[in-house]
Amino acid sequence: MELLRFARLGAFRPAERHMSAGAPAVESTSGPPFLDLASVGVSIAALGLSRLGFNLIGNGAFGIELVGSANICLSIALLIGLPTSAGLAAAVSRFVPLCADRADALRLVCATMRLALLTVAAGLAIALLILAVSRPARLTPDLLPVTVLWTVLYAVYALSRSHLYAERRVRQALVLELAGFASFAAALAVSRARPVLWWLPFAVYPLPVAGRALALWMRGPLSGRLGDWPGLTRFATLAFLGSASSLGIQYGSTLVIGATGGAASAGVWATLTSIAAPVLLLPRSLSTLYLPRLAKLTLASREAFETMSAKHLRMATMCALPIVALFALLGPYALPSVLGGSQDRTVLATWTILCTSTYVVCRKEPLITAVAALGRAGVNATAAFVGATACAIVWILAPMFIPQLLAVAAGALVQAFGTPTVAAWLAQRRDAAHRVRWSIRLSDAAMLTVAALSLLAPLDPRAVLSGILVVLVATSIEIWHARTADRALGPS
Repeated sequence: MELLRFARLGAFRPAERHMSAGAPAVESTSGPPFLDLASVGVSIAALGLSRLGFNLIGNGAFGIELVGSANICLSIALLIGLPTSAGLAAAVSRFVPLCADRADALRLVCATMRLALLTVAAGLAIALLILAVSRPARLTPDLLPVTVLWTVLYAVYALSRSHLYAERRVRQALVLELAGFASFAAALAVSRARPVLWWLPFAVYPLPVAGRALALWMRGPLSGRLGDWPGLTRFATLAFLGSASSLGIQYGSTLVIGATGGAASAGVWATLTSIAAPVLLLPRSLSTLYLPRLAKLTLASREAFETMSAKHLRMATMCALPIVALFALLGPYALPSVLGGSQDRTVLATWTILCTSTYVVCRKEPLITAVAALGRAGVNATAAFVGATACAIVWILAPMFIPQLLAVAAGALVQAFGTPTVAAWLAQRRDAAHRVRWSIRLSDAAMLTVAALSLLAPLDPRAVLSGILVVLVATSIEIWHARTADRALGPS
């Protein structure tokens, strides 16, 4: 059985310092309810479809050049906001469940919001200074106000979304997410009629979720004890450093292709990643849902923590295999209509590699989440840095031998494998008596088969049907195994 044994890393006692007297009862070992998981799934789809819809409609309404420039602006905005979205938001997910009551949690979130706005302002100042000196041809002066606006909105959006999940307000998060998607759809229709407003859809999407955070900040308690504020900022800093490496590579890939291949190539890559965006967001959203539960279980027994970790792992595997495999098998049929004209082998192979790396990320994200829940953000930061460095090396060397698109996808695949491998090795080094055991599962062999079929025969109906059959059999066995394991580990 593949059971994560991170609880042996000795991070349970430090977590107790974050709890005050009278704190809520310790979390049970049951996983999130099905409706919560479904709500997160719909939220994933809404966020992913927004970017996909913009790219698909924008390619025809605005032209692929403008779509590429818009994605470059969005990538810059997300990169500047990484200290908030990857650092402070992760800290909120871990520390809010450890607060004694809602008032303490609100004070913590309000203080975090003030710090987030300061980091965004500092990041914008540094970025604008760099842009003023370098004067990149792809980012004209008229795009700068759009980048600034998107940076602020999406940083606040990320913090508010983490707070909602940390407080188990999953349904409220879903309502606000759907409100943002509806606003996005209306704004996209307007911008299609008036292309000068191409920036509006991405500006209105985060408003409902971000508006809630700003409202809490304006009326929330501003005085009182903040609990372990130094611990929160230290955790946020380490989480940011780790995510800056991994997410920075993800967002930076568009910039790399834009700088080497032009805005049109950036538009092709951005469209491919936006098609896969709902799946790319799956591991992060599951992590957001499980991290607060795992953090609270650091106050319980090690066995309870391991049980929840194992359930997270099985859920990620069962979700990833059928979704990613179907994307890999059916994607080549949709790409010609999405990108225009028939696609060559390079684009099809890039799509297959992108899907494979997405599966690896989904499969191994529970390991990263468990380490973060134990407060070992330094382990994740080191692993992410090593993985990002390996990816950058591939990006530098691979274009000498293969096309740029394939090189960027190959780098993402190397990072997807490298980061969890290093994290597991570091975890073992911290406690050699209780090693983190990885095992090859049937789902891994099934995904490898699907990837081979997609590479060798991307448009062969027989290969597609064979791949679908393999996925159905493997998924059925994984579900049976999950039910058996749940009965062995305890009530769910």
